[in-house]
Amino acid sequence: MKNMSIRRLLGRGLLGVDIGQDFVRVIELVRRRGTLACRHCGSAALAPGIMLEGNIEDVQGLADALRQAWRDSGSGCIRVALAMPATALITHAIRLPAGLPEEQLEMLVELEAAHYMPFPLEDANLDFFTLGPAAPLAGKDGLEIDVLLVAARRASVQRRLD
Repeated sequence: MKNMSIRRLLGRGLLGVDIGQDFVRVIELVRRRGTLACRHCGSAALAPGIMLEGNIEDVQGLADALRQAWRDSGSGCIRVALAMPATALITHAIRLPAGLPEEQLEMLVELEAAHYMPFPLEDANLDFFTLGPAAPLAGKDGLEIDVLLVAARRASVQRRLD
């Protein structure tokens, strides 16, 4: 299972979308000289009834507000990263060996993720972020890193994309 990481997309620009209860917000991020920069941002209010307890009730109303936020931002970016509500995510910090190539790190993250998932790994969208060096543990040899694992059900992600 290969997931597209946000880290790989930022060099070309990426439009982040956050759908809240009352507002929709967009921000275009780019990576410049190793740091993130905001190129464009915008927001639009959501009319009552568009969102209910984190669920989209009025798709057309949300689409209209999202278009308005995007136009107001001045962004021309059409590649989107959609924020998911925290209640739809599984997050867990894990420790892995330091110094592994990216491909091996991805495989280890998948293996570790299987331990924390209340549903099959095939039904999940996974991503991870290296937090940094892990504090040494007594009796452990070798350097380790702390990694933040984030997972969501594919069906939940797809509902937000539709």
